[in-house]
Amino acid sequence: MNRDLVARLGGLASAVDAPTAVASVYAHDATFTGSAPLGTVKGVDAIAAFYASVGEAFGGFTRTPLLTATYRDASSGHDVLTVLGTWGGTMKGDWLGLPASGRRHEFRSIDVHRVSDGQVVDTVAMLDLLDLAVQCGSADARLAERSTGPWPAPRDPRAGDGASAAAAVQAWLGEVADPGEELEVLRSARHLARLSREFQWHGPAAIGSFDGGMAFVEGQQHPFRRSFSSRRGGSADPAHRRIVHGADGSIVVSGSWPALIGSHTGGEWLGVPASGRDVALRIVDVYSVVDGLIEENWVMIDMVHALTQMGVETGFGAAC
Repeated sequence: MNRDLVARLGGLASAVDAPTAVASVYAHDATFTGSAPLGTVKGVDAIAAFYASVGEAFGGFTRTPLLTATYRDASSGHDVLTVLGTWGGTMKGDWLGLPASGRRHEFRSIDVHRVSDGQVVDTVAMLDLLDLAVQCGSADARLAERSTGPWPAPRDPRAGDGASAAAAVQAWLGEVADPGEELEVLRSARHLARLSREFQWHGPAAIGSFDGGMAFVEGQQHPFRRSFSSRRGGSADPAHRRIVHGADGSIVVSGSWPALIGSHTGGEWLGVPASGRDVALRIVDVYSVVDGLIEENWVMIDMVHALTQMGVETGFGAAC
């Protein structure tokens, strides 16, 4: 399923006949949900209209897969395909309120597709649209420092046991949620023992990427916890939706909308002073686990949605 479906999904935006192409991939009543400001559409006609809009706005559009993972979701009976990579093209037309730049742009993506009887029935497309807005010069200038384009190609994933890899990630998720905001406490926290010496954390626009567990603590975890000192699980939100949780060999995927709700009442975050608002964070993670330790972690946060809640200009207006 993997290679053929990934290729067919990759060709939808450039198809001459988008409705026919989409109908060959998606079930008639399928749902497509994109990160803000895209929102949710239902049915092949609406999904085809979305892909057509991408093709009209971006010449030479491509979807470049860097890593794929497939697992069976026993609770729903669906196969779940996750594709980590980039979307890109030359921006020849306006899109989502961003003005055409005439330049080629690439932005990070993690797409999660649920498949039944060979057709996609549900897609969640986590697109780093903040990165696109920064590249176009439309977002708040404070967000540009760590918006550095596509993620590097992953190391070759190794064969592994999905159950043990998922257990390692589950242990990490339980320990990384421990309370604590002080830097010295976090530098010696138990969750760091779950990371390999070669650990790399790959984040979204405005946050950036970090080499090594300590760099992750100092560059991402501590600043975030200092700013959002009050945090609770996303399941407390009435609109909470579990996106994915499963493993394909050494690759583990986990995510939900929202995954976390934090009160932005501490210090500044990403140059943005405390807004005093509750911020719901939509997150999908992809992990590579080697010998029981996490070697790489790709983290897609719906930054447009998060920053809009904080009152920051992202270039898109209101986020869905």
